[in-house]
Amino acid sequence: MKKIISIFLVIFGVLMLTFGTSSARRLQEMKTRTGSALYSNYRGVVTITEVKKTEKSKAQAKVAGRNEGYEVWFTFEPDKEEELEVDEGGKVEEVIKEEAVEEEVIKEKWGRRFVVGEHLFKLATGLYPNAKYIKKYKIKPGQTYRCTFRVMKQGRGTPFIFVIDGLPKDDVYN
Repeated sequence: MKKIISIFLVIFGVLMLTFGTSSARRLQEMKTRTGSALYSNYRGVVTITEVKKTEKSKAQAKVAGRNEGYEVWFTFEPDKEEELEVDEGGKVEEVIKEEAVEEEVIKEKWGRRFVVGEHLFKLATGLYPNAKYIKKYKIKPGQTYRCTFRVMKQGRGTPFIFVIDGLPKDDVYN
């Protein structure tokens, strides 16, 4: 009986070490792959170019408990004098550029390509803002807001994010 228990404990121990190590290794790999990204942050101004109902924005009313939405389109113009760098810990460090050439305000080449043109504003849930949201935040063509354009420069995550001051993306129940 003691031999059977000893054999069982040895087998159990080997299995725990094998699968326990694999699980720990997989967990560490997952943390590395999904860890926080490092972003360059560029301040600028967002200008609302268009607010309109479309077939797509109206279609969200078909989802239970949702209202028709509006497509809100905007452009972004980066400031020419400063870049804000945020490290992984969230610490903000201001770097004043000596000579800012408009094309080089955003250092990441692919970030410069993306920032050109119009962009569609959506809430954090992926929904279009509804009439209450539009009214509450006084969104209309020509309206301007300060904004931070975040461009990922290292790690994994969302490659670029617009954080518009005064337009919270999490106000989905407005």
